[in-house]
Amino acid sequence: MSDTADVAITTSNVILIITCIVGNFFVCVVVMKNREMRTPINYLLVNLATADICYATFIIPTIILSHNVGHPEGIFGTFLCAVITGGGFGGSFAWIGGFASMFTLLVIAFERYFAVVHPHGNRGKLTLQRLKVIIPGIWILALIVNIPLFMKRSRFVEEDSSTPCIFLLSKESIRKYRTVYLSINCLVMILLVLIYSRIVYTLWFKQSGNAVLTNQGVLRLRKRVTLMVVTVSAILVISWGADAILHLLDEHAADSVKLSPLAIPIAHTMLLFNSAINPFAYALLNQRFRKKMRQMIRSRSFATRIGAMFMRRGESQDNDTGHTTGSIQMTQQDQLRERAETISRENVL
Repeated sequence: MSDTADVAITTSNVILIITCIVGNFFVCVVVMKNREMRTPINYLLVNLATADICYATFIIPTIILSHNVGHPEGIFGTFLCAVITGGGFGGSFAWIGGFASMFTLLVIAFERYFAVVHPHGNRGKLTLQRLKVIIPGIWILALIVNIPLFMKRSRFVEEDSSTPCIFLLSKESIRKYRTVYLSINCLVMILLVLIYSRIVYTLWFKQSGNAVLTNQGVLRLRKRVTLMVVTVSAILVISWGADAILHLLDEHAADSVKLSPLAIPIAHTMLLFNSAINPFAYALLNQRFRKKMRQMIRSRSFATRIGAMFMRRGESQDNDTGHTTGSIQMTQQDQLRERAETISRENVL
């Protein structure tokens, strides 16, 4: 890979990592700070955001070490190989976050399926009690799938080696594991496509067949929520699907298919794009998320302005205590006035 391409991909990855962490953090804060947003499906979206943050965060050391920074040796180097730098782009912990994202979207897909296709009764209905089992189960399953990635150790060979970590497993075991790993990836994506195909058909093409969906308010709400999760799932299928296909070709058809040196790095960049784009999908396709994000951004800007006002008043206190007391009172009045104006604008929007 040329230096120009390497710089371009690295720059793109850094931008996507920052966007992913900041955007998904906003999603978590919006749900946790607003009681009316604390619904089971939104808790799953928080879990999805957490998994995306995990994936993006643990990619950072890999990017740093891949640019003229030698891999540490000794016990610390072995530890890095086991949890971060080994196991491909981002290492073991990053892939735990990646699979947690996929499994979370699969749970959301089943929730949408039962809510739309079988709306009667409680079968498949998510509750907070069920989520207390489902969410830890998602992370435990993601950890189990990635356990072989932790069986790494530092490689102390030639310095220009592109593989600083090697498996403790045999090559045949590694090959079998990677096949299973990619097969699970493909199976999840196939299930997502099949489930959402049925959901879309029921919502948009077979509305009259379900009495519950004749309620236009319920129909619009389910369409809006479903459109959001379908979009997020479609982006995941495209991104992770491309990565899985390229790795399968690299693993099993390396002799007959010659991949470009840019193919795998671009596929990894697409995975980061998938994690970074999710908060924007929520904001664009879900009116409630959009409104709450806008309110939070405004409130933070408001808090910044108030903080600056208090700093200015604090400076004047050193010169005139009596004048400062009057200024603080005026500041409180300004607070109330600006807050009232903000609420008024939000009600209009």
